[in-house]
Amino acid sequence: MAGLTSTGFEAKRFNDILEAIKTRLRSTFGSGIDTNEDEIVMQIVNPVALEIEESWGSKLLYDAMNPAAAEGPALDNVGAITATKRLEGSKSTVLVNATGNEFATIPVGFQRGVQDTGELFENLILRTLPAVGSQPLQFTMESIDEGPIAAIANTLNQGSLPSGITDVVNPGDATLGTLDETDEEYRISRKVRLQALGAGTVVSIKAALLEVSGVTSVSILENDTSLYDANGQAPHSIRCIILGGADQDIIDVIGATKAAGTGTVGTESGTFTDPVDSQTFPINFDRVTEIDIYVDVVVTSKGTSYPVTGDQDIEDAILALIWEPGGDVTLPTLQNAVTSIPGILAYTLFFDTSATPVVDVTISIDTDELADFDSTRIGVSS
Repeated sequence: MAGLTSTGFEAKRFNDILEAIKTRLRSTFGSGIDTNEDEIVMQIVNPVALEIEESWGSKLLYDAMNPAAAEGPALDNVGAITATKRLEGSKSTVLVNATGNEFATIPVGFQRGVQDTGELFENLILRTLPAVGSQPLQFTMESIDEGPIAAIANTLNQGSLPSGITDVVNPGDATLGTLDETDEEYRISRKVRLQALGAGTVVSIKAALLEVSGVTSVSILENDTSLYDANGQAPHSIRCIILGGADQDIIDVIGATKAAGTGTVGTESGTFTDPVDSQTFPINFDRVTEIDIYVDVVVTSKGTSYPVTGDQDIEDAILALIWEPGGDVTLPTLQNAVTSIPGILAYTLFFDTSATPVVDVTISIDTDELADFDSTRIGVSS
């Protein structure tokens, strides 16, 4: 049976609509009426049946408030009801060095292209070069498009330069942006965020902080005892360790989500203003300290399957590794990245926190630290 039933909405199919119209025609004009497809009456009936079939598309309206079936704007409306909006995409950013004549300017909208890919980054603020002895001028450019727009160190070097500017190039890799969540990604993340809405819990605070624009990593240490813990953390307190995001945005989220009576600890401090009665409260948190990691790989024996781009492929595989705060840098993890490239018969792999590494022992990373890898600190040769 088509229509709204006890098990949901079922749209009537075209053939069912056509047969229903034929039945009505026979009931009205008698069983002798010819309903073969090539008869003139059916030339009229078929377009009508198609129009009726389209009207059954109201199933989309039925599904509009069902988070498992709604799509696009309808799914966004479902999220708005539960205050869990779709995570929007962000643009990639890259730090560049500019050199040239004293007081030469880089205008708003100046664009620089990435070698090989042609992806564009642009300057958002008028820049003026200092005296030559104080150069280069460092500033951040933003990708034209949202998403993970890659710009490996020294590859943002395409396009004409403004008058008086001799060079604009990136000394390090770009920080990758993100794309808008797809409907499927949004359904999953919305469910996870709703499960974490119990205000005051570590899970809910972390979920809320990950919603802050620019925040890419959050870890929270909780001491729910009445004594200082082994880390020296105060009783009944939380320590939020965060990478990215603006200070005040972070402070506002911690202030709005932490439980009453729970203290906050950390070296970063600010003030949360209660939006209801304008009371103010001090909030503290910690920033993740990024630890520069240097890697040196020498492929000493290659097979015929080792690609022409093998050295770059190894570097890319190392850069693709995902690290969390407190995650130690280990030899097996780096070895897995290196050996993911075919044709390597023998190699040496060293890594350290200083240039020209000659050891391969585990680098211990504290809970408020994050191992940071950059193409300028990875050397691969074969």
